[in-house]
Amino acid sequence: MNVTAPTNLPVAICHQCLSVKKRRLPPVVCRSLVTQTLAVEAGIKPALLYDCNGASSEQIQDYLQRLQDAGLLNQDLYVLDIDDSILIVNLECIVRHLENILHHSQVALVDVSCSLAQPAIASLEVIKSVHGQLAVLLESFKLLKSIQTREQKLFSIVNLRDTLGLDWNLCSLFGFLLGYPTVYWFNQEKSFENNLTMAPLRVISLSVSCPFIAGNVDIPIYSFSFPDALWPAMKEKVEAWVQSRQDIISQRPSFTSMNISTETACLPGVTL
Repeated sequence: MNVTAPTNLPVAICHQCLSVKKRRLPPVVCRSLVTQTLAVEAGIKPALLYDCNGASSEQIQDYLQRLQDAGLLNQDLYVLDIDDSILIVNLECIVRHLENILHHSQVALVDVSCSLAQPAIASLEVIKSVHGQLAVLLESFKLLKSIQTREQKLFSIVNLRDTLGLDWNLCSLFGFLLGYPTVYWFNQEKSFENNLTMAPLRVISLSVSCPFIAGNVDIPIYSFSFPDALWPAMKEKVEAWVQSRQDIISQRPSFTSMNISTETACLPGVTL
């Protein structure tokens, strides 16, 4: 990777590839997107949810190719279209991440079903059911890894719900794919509501410095929450997750520092 790349190059690539109806992304959004994309390549996060605008999966694949052509991206990343949500995925990283969840229980699953008086660590029955679904998802990603030709780099998993079953919770799905150490789950067969209203939530945000892309601006790459009352049960997993991000970043010369911030919030309503 060219660590001396001019900071206007990421902006130019985003403008060329990701404009929608002739509307360009603001430069600050371009630099943030490219930094987050490089974080996916580096394994700091297994996937990135693209939500900058309404760019198509084909446009995003073109964006990734242009980053490679410019020497900013060395590893092939994949584009997944899941229920009209587009993710940029590091398959090697996400396969390893899902295997760690299944074999080492590295992610805490929080049951926020409205039938419960308050949020709680999910029961063993729920965890077993979700892990069964993750095993199916893992096999799907392993199959994608086995496809090597460049012409097959664009993958669209439109019918993912059919693969995993109708009871799959998209909130949980994206939590797992995006690499959070804590993931919300609720019993959507009974209700899509949750019990987080006015519950004190601990919000943890992680940002990184990537000077050759974003200058001296720290770029947020993670933000997740969990009920503050469950911190004693979460502490070990969250601290191990933070340390693992620090270990990865310390081995990536493109990223010079990592910052963690924590705050507590109480909201009148939480949409998952």
